[in-house]
Amino acid sequence: MAFSFRAVASTGLTNIAIVALTVFNGALQARLLGPEGRGQLMSAMVYPTLVVGIGVGLTEPTLVRAASRRGDALGNVKGLIAVATGLMGVVLPLATTGVLWGLDRFGLRTASQYEYIYALAWGPLAVMGRHFVTIEWGQEQWTAYNLLRALMYPCMTAGLVGLWWYEVRHVTGVLWVHVGTHVVLAVVVLHRFFRPPRPHLEALEIAPFFREGRSYLLAGLTATLLLLADQLAATMWLQDAERGNYAVALRVAGMISIASASVGTVAFVDGSTEKLKRDEAFYLRHRVLVLVLFVGVLGLLPVSWVGIPLVFGEEFAPAREATFMLLPGALLQALSLILEKRVEGEGRPRLATTARLLAILVLGLTLAIISRSLTGLALAFSIAQGVRYFWLLLTELRSTDASLSLLLLPRRSDLALVWARVRNARMAKRG
Repeated sequence: MAFSFRAVASTGLTNIAIVALTVFNGALQARLLGPEGRGQLMSAMVYPTLVVGIGVGLTEPTLVRAASRRGDALGNVKGLIAVATGLMGVVLPLATTGVLWGLDRFGLRTASQYEYIYALAWGPLAVMGRHFVTIEWGQEQWTAYNLLRALMYPCMTAGLVGLWWYEVRHVTGVLWVHVGTHVVLAVVVLHRFFRPPRPHLEALEIAPFFREGRSYLLAGLTATLLLLADQLAATMWLQDAERGNYAVALRVAGMISIASASVGTVAFVDGSTEKLKRDEAFYLRHRVLVLVLFVGVLGLLPVSWVGIPLVFGEEFAPAREATFMLLPGALLQALSLILEKRVEGEGRPRLATTARLLAILVLGLTLAIISRSLTGLALAFSIAQGVRYFWLLLTELRSTDASLSLLLLPRRSDLALVWARVRNARMAKRG
C-alpha cells in the first residue's frame, strides 16, 4: 500500500488547528502572567512532563504497534492499555513528586505546594490521554485520532478566557486549567474505550508486552530528554523573565514542526505494518518536507519579528532574537523526527536513540562553552539539532543506495506528484 497522503493531510490539518490554538493560548498565558509568571509556569510543568514522557515512552510505541497488528484481538489490546494505564497512572505521579522532593532536598530548586498538587492531579490524566488514543492511532482511524488530539485545545482556550474574564493572573490558575482540559479528554476517551469489544487480558499476555516495551525504553527516555533538555537548562540557569521569553520563542519556533509531525505520526504506523519500503515515495515526501519547512522558516523570520510584541506583548520583545536562533534548529528537529519515527515503527529504535544521545551530549557541551543566556541556549539547541539530523542522514545514506540530492534537493515534478497522489486518494475514497 502506498504512503497515505490522505492520512497525512488529515493529521496535518489537525496540527495546523492545534498550532493556531496553541499560539493563541500561549498569547493568553503570556498576557495573563507576564515574562516572570510565564517562566514560573515553565518550571512548574517541565518536571511532570519529563517523568510522564519517559514512562509513556516505554508503553506507547508498543501499544500502537499492538493495535496496528491485531485488529482481530482488539479486546485484548484494550486490556493491555488498561493495565499499562493503571500501573503508569500510579507510578509516574509518585515518581514526579519524588523528583521534586529530591531537587528540594539537594537545594537545586524549590518547588511550591501547588507544583506537587499539579503533579499528582495531572499525571494520571496525562497517561490516560496518551494511552487511550493508541487504538485510533494504531488502527489508522485518523478522523477519531485527530479529533481526540485536538479536543483539549479549545477547552484550554475556554479556561484561559475564563481566567482573563475573572482577572485571575497567577500560575496556579493556569495549572488548574491544564488539569481541567485533561479531565475533559479523560471523560471522552473513557466513553470510547469501553465500547465493544470490552477490555480483557489473555493469560501471560502482559509479559511479552513489557518485553517488547523494554526495547523502546531508552528510545522513549532519550526522546523525552531531548525534547525537554533546553527547557530543563532554562529552568536551572535562566531567571524567571528570561525563561518566560524563551518559552515564547519555543512556542513560535515550534510552529515549523507541523508538516513533520503529520508525516511522522503516519510513518510510525507504516513502519509497524511494513507498508512502505524506502523507495521513491519515501524520498519524495522527505524532499517536499525540506522545501515546505525551508519556506516556512523564511516566512516566520519577518512574521516573528513583527508579531511577537503584537501578539504576546511588548515585554516579550527579547524573545525575537531567541526565535531567530531557534528556527534553524526547529527545521532540523522537524526533519529528524520523520526519520526517527520511521525507524522506530520498523522496530529499530536504537538508531533513533543514538541520534538523540548525540544531540543531548552536544547540547550539554555547547552550554558548557558558550554563555548560559537566552540567546546562548537557543544557539545550543540549534547546534544540537544539526548534529542529530546529520547523524540520521548519514545512517540513511549508508543503509540505502540513496544519494544526498535524492533526499534533500526538491525536483520540479515533486509537487505535481504529491497533488496527483492526493487526487487519487480522494477519487479512491469516493469510489
